[in-house]
Amino acid sequence: MTAVATQAVRVDLDDLWAAQWVRAYDAAWLSEDVDRVGQLLAQNAEFRSNRRRSPLIGRKAVLEDIREFFKRARVQEYCATDLVGRRSGTVGVIRYSWRLEWTFGSRLRVNTGRDTLILHEVGGRWVLQARVSREDARVAARGRLLV
Repeated sequence: MTAVATQAVRVDLDDLWAAQWVRAYDAAWLSEDVDRVGQLLAQNAEFRSNRRRSPLIGRKAVLEDIREFFKRARVQEYCATDLVGRRSGTVGVIRYSWRLEWTFGSRLRVNTGRDTLILHEVGGRWVLQARVSREDARVAARGRLLV
């Protein structure tokens, strides 16, 4: 699936292609392959979230955040749905919803949200320039709201 993320950019960035790109990114992330995730990020990638006070700026900061997450947590289940992809010149935009079940210690957590990815054409491939994540309220496995 990595081939999709690094293929030549001369394709329309449609919903199917967006789903394939997100699937390649998610596969790298879920396998905890930080090097492979890094190949999909622009050098000055920026990750923003309504759950984070300040954005992560730069590939190094994003990858360190991923490493720290996997030191503490184990993903039980993840899915991305409702993917929509569009392209305008050398800029691509992908929007999708997601659901993540993960454990922190022995406690199961469930998060849902919606991401917007801004991709940029670099050297004949798409790289992730920015991710804006709108995380819904965290919900415990039994439906209790976590803050």
